[in-house]
Amino acid sequence: MNVLKAIVNDFIGFFDIRTRRGVIRVIVSVLLIIGATQVVTQLTRTEETATEPLPPTVTVTTASAVVTDDDFSLIGTVAAVEQARIQTEAAGRVTRVPVALGNTVSAGTVIAELENASAYAALLQAEGAYEAALAAAAQSEVSVDSARNALRSAEDNAVNAYRNAYTTVSDAILTTIDTFYSNPQNINFGVLIDSDGQAPTLVRERKDLSTVLSTWQTETSRLSASDDLVPALTDAQQRVVRVINLVDSFVTLTSSADPNDTLAGTPVRTYTESLLSVRSSLNGTLNTLDGSITALQNATESVRQAEIGATGNNEVSVANAQVKQALGALRAAEANYNDTIIRTPIAGTVNELALQAGDYVSVNAPVALIANNNALEITTFVGEADARRMSIGQTVLIESSIPGVVTAIAPGIDTETRKTEVKIGSESTELQTGDTVAIQFENTTDKPDETTPIRIPITAVKFTATDGSVFLVEDNTLVARPVMVGQIAGSFVTIESGLDRSTEFVVDARGLTEGLAVEPVRN
Repeated sequence: MNVLKAIVNDFIGFFDIRTRRGVIRVIVSVLLIIGATQVVTQLTRTEETATEPLPPTVTVTTASAVVTDDDFSLIGTVAAVEQARIQTEAAGRVTRVPVALGNTVSAGTVIAELENASAYAALLQAEGAYEAALAAAAQSEVSVDSARNALRSAEDNAVNAYRNAYTTVSDAILTTIDTFYSNPQNINFGVLIDSDGQAPTLVRERKDLSTVLSTWQTETSRLSASDDLVPALTDAQQRVVRVINLVDSFVTLTSSADPNDTLAGTPVRTYTESLLSVRSSLNGTLNTLDGSITALQNATESVRQAEIGATGNNEVSVANAQVKQALGALRAAEANYNDTIIRTPIAGTVNELALQAGDYVSVNAPVALIANNNALEITTFVGEADARRMSIGQTVLIESSIPGVVTAIAPGIDTETRKTEVKIGSESTELQTGDTVAIQFENTTDKPDETTPIRIPITAVKFTATDGSVFLVEDNTLVARPVMVGQIAGSFVTIESGLDRSTEFVVDARGLTEGLAVEPVRN
C-alpha cells in the first residue's frame, strides 16, 4: 500500500502543473496521445478500403474507330533490270583478268581466262583428227583390218589407262593424302590437322577408299582387252572423282589453316601446293580415262562402219561417219577450251569482280556481275495477305522520299518460303545496284465504308476451336458475344459476322471472363 501511494505521489509530482517542467510534460503527453489516436484511425480506414476492391478498368471502342495497319513497310534489294551474274564453267587457276571493277564492257568481252594449255592441246589434236577425217573422206573405202587394228590399239590403251589410273590414285592416297591421317592402316585413326568439324567424314571416306583400292587392285590384275572396257573405265572415273573431292577437302583445310599450325614440323599451309599438284595429276588421269572411253567408242564405231562398207552396203558412208565423229570431238574440244575463257553475254558495267590472277577456282565459282546501271528495279517478297493488298501500278515510297511503282507481282507463292515476289521500278538516280532499301506501301482506302471488312485488334477476340467471341460491357459487366472470325493479318483479325461497326467492344480481352464487373473507358 505504501508502495502504491509512493508511485501516485511521484506521478503527481512528475506532472505538477504548478511547475514549468510539469506543464511541458503534460503538453507533450497530450500531443503523443493525439498522434497515436490518428495513426490507429488511419490504419483502420486502410483495412476497410482494402476489403472493398475497385473493379478493373477496360478500354472499349468500336470497329469504325479502329486504326488498322493498312500502311506497311518492306525491305527490298536494288538490282539492274538487265544484268548477268557470271560463273565459271570449268575449274582451274586464273591466269588473266583483263578488266577492272567499274569498267564498261561490251557483249563478248573476256572477263577472265583460266589455265588452258591442256585444253588447247586437245583442241589442236581434235582439229588434226577432223582434218584427217576430211582427207579420208576422199577414199572409196576403209580397210576393215586397219579399223580392227585401231580398235585393238584403243583397247590396249584403255587397259593401260585403267591400270595407270589405279597406280596414280593409289600413290595419291598412300603418299600424299595419308600424310594427314594418323596411321590409317589401323582400325581406329584420326585426322592430324584441324578439320573444322569434318573429321568424321574424312575418316569415313578414307576407310571406304581402302576397300575401293583393294577391289580395284584385284580388278586391275584381271582386266584384259577382251573385257567390256567402257564400264570399267567409267568405274575408274568415279573412283578418281572421289579422290579428287577428298584432295579438295584437304586443300581447303590447309589453305585456311592457322599460320602457326604444323604437321610433322612443317607449317600446314605449305602442304597446299603438293595437294594441288596431286589434284592436277588426278585431273590428267580423269582426262586420260575420258579420252580412252571416247577413243574406244570411236574405234568400235569405226570397225562397225568399216565392216558395213566391206560388205558392199553403200547405204552408210563410213568416211562421212568418221568426219562427223571427228567433228563432234572437235566441237567438244572447242567447248572445253571455251570454258576456260570467261566472257560477258551482255554489255554493261562491271559491278562485282570476284577473282584475280593466281586464284584457283572450282566449277560454278562466282566471277563477276555485269549490269546496266541505268535501268534499276527493286525486288521484295511479301506474305499472302499483303500480296492481296497490292496491285500493279500502285505507287510506293522508297526510303520515305523516292517515288516508285509496282511493276510486277508473281502470280503464285514460293512453296518453300510461302512468299510472293514483287518488282518495283524507279527512275531515281539516288539508287545504286546492291542497295538494301525500305519500301513504304500506303493505304489505298481513305475511309472504311460498308463494303470494307471489319478488322479489330486480335487481342479483343477470345478464340475457340471454331470461331471466337468478344466482350461487350452492359451495366458495367462483361458480356460475351460470339463472332465469326476470318483472316488474321498482322495484329488484326477480320470479323465476318456477329459485330457491327458501331457496337462497342473491349479492346483487350486477355485475362477477362464473362460476368466480371468492370469500369469501361472509351478510347
